[in-house]
Amino acid sequence: MKYYQYTIVFQEVPDEVTLAFEITNCPHKCPGCHSPHLIDDIGIELTLKHFQQIVDKYFGMITNVAFFGGEQYSELIDMLAYVKQLGLKTTLWTGSCAVNQAIMPHLNYLKTGPYVEELGGLQSSTTNQQYINLDTGEPIRLA
Repeated sequence: MKYYQYTIVFQEVPDEVTLAFEITNCPHKCPGCHSPHLIDDIGIELTLKHFQQIVDKYFGMITNVAFFGGEQYSELIDMLAYVKQLGLKTTLWTGSCAVNQAIMPHLNYLKTGPYVEELGGLQSSTTNQQYINLDTGEPIRLA
């Protein structure tokens, strides 16, 4: 699994300071995607050790770690478990409609569904995408 970059974000997961990893080699290739560079198999290999070093660097400043993309579920589980051990929350944004059930106990927030241009993204009232706070079961709407 490779990532293009990581950054601190505030809007994508409401009420959280999120360390967000952009995962590359997205299999969905949605027309109109806001991050078309993530379709390519590019970036830096994200090993568990490298991931832990990055998270440790920002620990104390963040409340959440997110993966934007990340269909490689088996590789994510150890990373998500590490984050949870630290007492941080976790998020996965995926273009998949269904997520492997083995990953679900490791997540606090989940966005699913491919981007369909005519339906719009998460800000659109007609979007096909679902974004859920898994702790409460409540849908998340982005302004």
